[in-house]
Amino acid sequence: RALHKSVEPSLACCAASGATDGTFNWLVQPGVDGIPVGRVYADGSRLFSEHRYCNLLASHGWAFVVADGDGRVVAGASGLIPSWIDGIYGAELWALLQAASYASPGSPLHVDCNAVKVGVHNGLRWAQSSSRKLGRVWIPLANILDDCTDSVAWLPAHCSDSAVGDRELSNGRKFDAIDLTMNALVDTWAKSEATAAAPSR
Repeated sequence: RALHKSVEPSLACCAASGATDGTFNWLVQPGVDGIPVGRVYADGSRLFSEHRYCNLLASHGWAFVVADGDGRVVAGASGLIPSWIDGIYGAELWALLQAASYASPGSPLHVDCNAVKVGVHNGLRWAQSSSRKLGRVWIPLANILDDCTDSVAWLPAHCSDSAVGDRELSNGRKFDAIDLTMNALVDTWAKSEATAAAPSR
């Protein structure tokens, strides 16, 4: 009431509704033999969340990519998150669920959101709590990972070349050139999805 005159329509009524169930688009189609074991990187993005729009126009994209041992992309996808998920934390979590759903068992998973990594390591019982926000995402993710929560590692985001060989992932492995390239790629794909769903003029 403090932001809008009573004679004007609420901004919530003017905001166009987004996708209700999310979207999924293959950007690099896997081969006929499926997705091989490889490094998997997942990322989420939140755009158009300026305070003057009261967070009503925010757009959330997600993406994941699978790279082989030589750093070649063997599969990748992106999309928009379901409308019942809100915030960058939810976008990062949804991206990891999509990645885990399609990746080959045993593939190491990488996220640059430490809160998501910590949640994964809390296990299924934590995910099943009746008070767990986004339990509809946490539970299937926990079921996919089973007891292999150590397969999910945090890696630093938005790094430069100087981070290669210097920074470390949460599992103790040194940050390398594949990490740098793939993390930048999924960030670009996730932002592209969010940009494509920009609010109208």
